Amino acid sequence: MILRRRFPYEFKTIEHYESSMTQSYWKKMITIDDVYRKIFFYHHRKDGLIYREERIGDKTFEYFKGREDKLVYRSVKYDPLIPVLEEKHMYIEDKHYEKKYYVKKMA
Repeated sequence: MILRRRFPYEFKTIEHYESSMTQSYWKKMITIDDVYRKIFFYHHRKDGLIYREERIGDKTFEYFKGREDKLVYRSVKYDPLIPVLEEKHMYIEDKHYEKKYYVKKMA
């Protein structure tokens, strides 16, 4: 991390990161406590992700650039009305990429 700026009256934090091929791909992260998080990425990521926005508990956006499969945008909306059992863990299956994502409920 190169620089961290905090705006306590706005509950906002902005962090800037140095470009590194081996470690962090983050360029800049803007966080407002328990509301949203925006992450800007350097363009040397292999998956092509350049921007991610998370509206905590509501929606997640991801923007891509230069992918072979021409994916530009992906979005997930969370439904707060779906009951989740605390003892069970969830698996999210992405059939297009044949991957399973493990989601554990945080306490």
